[in-house]
Amino acid sequence: MTEKKVVLSIGLLVSNRKDTIKRCLDSLQSIREAIPCQLIITDTGCDADLRITLEQYADTINEFTWCTDFAKARNANLSQAVGEWYLYLDDDEWFVDTEELIDFFKSGAYKKFEGACYVQHNYQNMEGTLYSDDYVSRMIRLTEDTHFVGKIHEYLVPVPQKNCLLNSWVDHYGYAFKNEEETQKHYERNSKLLLEMIKEEPNNQRWWTHLAQEYISIRDGDKLRQLAEDGLHLVDQLDDIESTINRGTFYMCAIVAYECDHDDEKECEACDRTLADPRNTRLCMAFAKWWKAHCYMRMGKYKEAEKYLKDYFKEYQYFIKNENEHIIQKQGLIVGQCYDDIKVTEAYEMLITAGLKQNNTSYLNQYLNKLPWKKGNGYLYEGFMEATVEAMINMNEKKNFVQMIRMIHSNVDVWEAFCNEIGMWKLQERPQLDKVLELCQVAGYKKSVSYFLEWKMIEHTFKNGLSAISYPEYKTWFIGFAENVLEFYKDAYGQKFEEQTELPGACLMAMMIENAMECEDNKDEFLKIMKQCPEVYPKLTNQVKTLLALYLQEPMRKAQEAKREMKQMKQQILEQVKKMNSAGQFDEAIQTLQQLKAIVPNDLDIAELGLEIRLNELKQNID
Repeated sequence: MTEKKVVLSIGLLVSNRKDTIKRCLDSLQSIREAIPCQLIITDTGCDADLRITLEQYADTINEFTWCTDFAKARNANLSQAVGEWYLYLDDDEWFVDTEELIDFFKSGAYKKFEGACYVQHNYQNMEGTLYSDDYVSRMIRLTEDTHFVGKIHEYLVPVPQKNCLLNSWVDHYGYAFKNEEETQKHYERNSKLLLEMIKEEPNNQRWWTHLAQEYISIRDGDKLRQLAEDGLHLVDQLDDIESTINRGTFYMCAIVAYECDHDDEKECEACDRTLADPRNTRLCMAFAKWWKAHCYMRMGKYKEAEKYLKDYFKEYQYFIKNENEHIIQKQGLIVGQCYDDIKVTEAYEMLITAGLKQNNTSYLNQYLNKLPWKKGNGYLYEGFMEATVEAMINMNEKKNFVQMIRMIHSNVDVWEAFCNEIGMWKLQERPQLDKVLELCQVAGYKKSVSYFLEWKMIEHTFKNGLSAISYPEYKTWFIGFAENVLEFYKDAYGQKFEEQTELPGACLMAMMIENAMECEDNKDEFLKIMKQCPEVYPKLTNQVKTLLALYLQEPMRKAQEAKREMKQMKQQILEQVKKMNSAGQFDEAIQTLQQLKAIVPNDLDIAELGLEIRLNELKQNID
């Protein structure tokens, strides 16, 4: 490989993420096949097995002893680059679409720009149903001065001034955490490094804004308020574009701080302070209106919320027409989320909710089809389903609500949330729920709702406890749970059910229960399968433990039950024999005792009664 032949060097830091790295490497293949490329991998701590995998892909692998400094690791990687351009990514993301990126180089367009941005799908959950899109600047024309800065949230300098926006994208799960422990661990690592960097460079606004994101991740209102105050003081006398954009981030910190504390009045005041500062960008103002609408919705001020949401969407149309202005202003962290998919979706849902709360379906008619449920994004505003069920009960809008139910059913997560809301109303015995079930019947999904309600009824019964119950009875409840859960999801997914690679936990547990019941007589296999159930559906952990305890006790219970039944049968037969004895039917009595003795040998009661019959028979013969 010579320097002239390489157009694009691709840099990748690899730790030991075995669950994502191969997917990342495979996603680069289309680029490497279409463009003269160099793949440089910097090993920051891989084991021997993963190293073998890396060697099958990389052109260059260099070692790096990790020192909690991402810029140093990236620069070690960059030092090996011989291409005209450099692209870097993480080992927990992968390209899904590379078409425009490849065309950017093959067409020669790259010669006209200093840098390029592509889209990053940032997933907010492990299921991949919630995400926002951001343009990330990860490609740059290499110069002698090109290098990374920043121990964390590192970036390339000099910052390119002429960028091309590409619609190629990567899926990124770096901020989708499995639990709070992972979130806290990530926060502690990042915040520690950012605080070190702020101490070294107190006037570097970039580190302050990234620290704001970390405080938001753990929802620490006190830290956010202090950061807002410090950040606004930092930029107060500055009027350059960076300071103007970052000022909005610091204003947002104050708003989010009060949102974390559930202080609606203070949150509204923070929104007003943001809107009162004319130095803020248009995008920042639009986001402050979104937050104020959000706050008014929680306060039940639906008319006021409508006003701010309409202003928010008015600005949305402005930025659609002025994309370049939007791209510049959305560089600000937090503010840049103003018109991402989740915020826009939530705004639509808030507006629909505000209308329904006021017995108005005009927003429902206008915005229902704009919701991204059919595309797989199942985000829901917190009060949306409650308002929906309430409106279906209180309003005579059969056609609109049937259409809405069919739209809700297009997304499994949204459909489950809707059914869950119906279930909550049913448990609370709230009136007129039949109106909702009738609408579901017309929409064609009443059976699906019935499966869900039966599933939740079983869980509710489990939660309240099943006392003095045997394994066969408890097993019946588990089988009922599995049957209803599977029927619900089969209806929800339809023909795509068999194609699903990632099913919900309840569905996986239902499948496990079915498999376990098929091999119930194989103790080891049954226990192995059932013990895995809490891993996919922790909600029924205690119930699984109870089932397993009853299963293990079942042989003893059966033996005891058989013993009781035998004792009862013996007593019944002995009573019959005593009657025969009293009636002088000695031969019949002895014969019956012989039959009982064959079943219960060496029994003293039988022997004693037999002797008594013989004596009575002898006495009668003597008389």
